[in-house]
Parts: sequence; structure tokens; C-alpha cells
Amino acid sequence: VIMSTPRRATKDCNIDGHFIPKDTVILADYWRLHRHPDHFEHPNTFDHTRWLPNPQVDASTMKMTKLMDAFKPFAAGPRVCPGRPMAMRFMRVLLC
Repeated sequence: VIMSTPRRATKDCNIDGHFIPKDTVILADYWRLHRHPDHFEHPNTFDHTRWLPNPQVDASTMKMTKLMDAFKPFAAGPRVCPGRPMAMRFMRVLLC
């Protein structure tokens, strides 16, 4: 199962110290990103409270920004999932 849209490098480049030759096919591993312990405490445990503001954490806003930067349920960039707007609307209907 492919978890993201393949991209092709248009030129030779370096990403995080790794050389990527031109025409290399690149995939973002969202499954691993969403379960990485650097971004999520207890990443394999369902915990809805991780998305709630935490008044006991001084940098609560920064923590939330870090979580949102690591969470890409609809992918990112110009090929983002076309169903995202509909999913966001349905989410509000279901939660209200």
C-alpha cells in the first residue's frame, strides 16, 4: 500500500545530508511520521488528549504547532488530497 503520492526529483539535491540524484522517485512515509516518538509521546497509543491544549505546558502553542507539522492525514503540497475540504466539513457535523 502506497501511503503518499510519489514525487520525482527534478535535479540533483541533498536532503538532510543524503544525496538525491535527478529523476529519483521519492515517497513521504506518513505512516512512520505519524508514529515517530520525536513528535508523539506514546505514538502507538490512541490518545485524543494529545490534541487538546495543555495548560501545564508553558510552550503549549509550540507543542501543538510541532504536532500539526508532523501530522499530515491528507498529505501536503500541490497534490494534497482533494477530499480534505469534504472530510473537514463532515468532521464538524459528526462532532457537533
